[in-house]
Amino acid sequence: MIHIPPPLLRGALFGAFLLAMEEAANLATGQPALSLDEVMQLAAWYVGTMAILGTATRSLKEPMAHVLGLIGITGGFMAGGKIAEELWWRDFSQWQANGIGYSLGAVLAAGGLWASLAVSRSRPRLRVALVTAAMVFLPAFRAMNINAYGSALSPDALRADALLLLLSLLFAGGAAGLSSLIQRRSLTALAALFAIIAIPTSVIRAANAPTLPPPAPPDENRPDVLLVVIDTLRADHLGAYGHPVDTSPNLDRFAASGLRFSQAGSPASWTLPSFGAFVTGQYPSGHGAGLNNGEKNLQSALDPEVPTLAERMAERGYRTGAIVTNPYLKTSFGIARGFDTYSDALGLAHMPMFVQPLRMLKIPVMSGRYFYRPADLMVDEAMTWWDAMEGGPRFLMLHLMDPHDPYNPPAEYERLIGTPHSMAVLNQYDQEIRFTDTELGRLLDHVSPETWVFVTSDHGETFGEHENPYPKDHWPFTRHGHTLYEELTHVPLMVRGPRVPIGVVDRPVRAFDVVPTILRAAAAGSLPGDGHALGEVFGESVDDTLAVGAQAMRFGSEKRSARVGNLKLIETRWGDELYDLEADPDELENLAPSQADDVTRIRQALPPHRQASVTQTIDPETARQLEALGYMQE
Repeated sequence: MIHIPPPLLRGALFGAFLLAMEEAANLATGQPALSLDEVMQLAAWYVGTMAILGTATRSLKEPMAHVLGLIGITGGFMAGGKIAEELWWRDFSQWQANGIGYSLGAVLAAGGLWASLAVSRSRPRLRVALVTAAMVFLPAFRAMNINAYGSALSPDALRADALLLLLSLLFAGGAAGLSSLIQRRSLTALAALFAIIAIPTSVIRAANAPTLPPPAPPDENRPDVLLVVIDTLRADHLGAYGHPVDTSPNLDRFAASGLRFSQAGSPASWTLPSFGAFVTGQYPSGHGAGLNNGEKNLQSALDPEVPTLAERMAERGYRTGAIVTNPYLKTSFGIARGFDTYSDALGLAHMPMFVQPLRMLKIPVMSGRYFYRPADLMVDEAMTWWDAMEGGPRFLMLHLMDPHDPYNPPAEYERLIGTPHSMAVLNQYDQEIRFTDTELGRLLDHVSPETWVFVTSDHGETFGEHENPYPKDHWPFTRHGHTLYEELTHVPLMVRGPRVPIGVVDRPVRAFDVVPTILRAAAAGSLPGDGHALGEVFGESVDDTLAVGAQAMRFGSEKRSARVGNLKLIETRWGDELYDLEADPDELENLAPSQADDVTRIRQALPPHRQASVTQTIDPETARQLEALGYMQE
């Protein structure tokens, strides 16, 4: 019979428990379950790492002291990773950040372990209680506040934390009462605690399933509607918009089957204010989400007084669903209002706690796809939701994140696209677009031709087209939310639906004009706002010269822009910029000094300022998650 040293086995069981506790917390808060393959990959890291640490700490011979040692090392490792990431974002080199971060993490771990061992040395019941409370509270606290709620300070998160703390104390009290048995049978106790947490997860998940209204009868005046918003997708990187690389065969075919708007503009150059417009039909100054009033970067939620598209569709009898995967689309920011189901999980269903510190050490885990759910999982969930809602009118908003950095395209797409650009980051960007296009193609083929389908993007991406206003950024420089040039505001917009003409519309439009267009197609009334229905999709001739504006900076000072015809004005604190997009599509020649009359005329078309914001407080850990996606750096 093979003899497994108790320290190694104890460490392995401890790692399995951490993963089980994370998964239980995620399921309890409605996050999608990991696939079996994902569980097995993560289990290898959790169990293997903690087994090695269990052996390394075998000098702590007393079982509960040994488990306290594992807890201390785990906490120090997590803290070291966070400190290292903070230093890296503050322009320390990778080796400096890791050296300082993990050294401080080790000091914190050693200090915490020494203190907990000292205070509980002659109090065995206290030691058991400390171990139990920490094992229940720490992984669940981290999982819930980041994966489920997006902010540790949101009301839902605070209520969940209070409940978790109470649960941890109850477990600690029960364990203290059984301290003699637990100390003698530490391996059995760990296995039992694992079972207590792991077994009920399916029950918790079932209890957390949303209750949906009954489906309404089909009605040709209430067609199914699918809105797809692809994060960080520039129009000029799609074949239908002239890109020479074969990034988008499915979207190109989709564009050829309906109307393609060649001059669509996003209302903002980052996600939150842009999505606020996609659910309200208003500029950020109207809906308030993510609007920067001046020099300070604000985390503002959607104004609760502003009605939403999903609310109107629900009133019309639609089943409403949204499947999204960006920290700024968590429910705490208000975008979820009106949706019957709102799936906002991050990463591989959620963010495993071991991933971030391993990433800082350049150790790959789960192929690096941990900041957001990749397109294959998103489309799988969308198709499942779509089929489950069959029997009545459906409205689904699907958000795909893959063209957003960090880039990690599947290997087959690296081979498929190759390296057509001299910049490696551009090759990866195109590869991610092709991966997204392939997966989205499954959904576009799956829905009925009678479904109204809208495909657009929330903003584009910068690859050094204009001077970098943040010279200390880490290379390769990719960024959005800092300017309003066309590489960030020119987005694709394509529509297919019953009786929608086939062709191209060249007039400038707002991407959020899809909101009144959807409401008209669904005969669902209207919303107060800035959008105008795209008459061309209904076969109408439109001579519309309305301005296409943008605002709501994420980085630096507020800027506003407006396009009227071919002229585009950008208002900044450093002065006005005016460009003729027909003669100067790259926006390199500022005409403002020589065309003051045009500046004065177009200034009247800028989106208005907003006087008040609905502020959403962001805690430091959520800020790190957003930093990993490039949002938080000043």
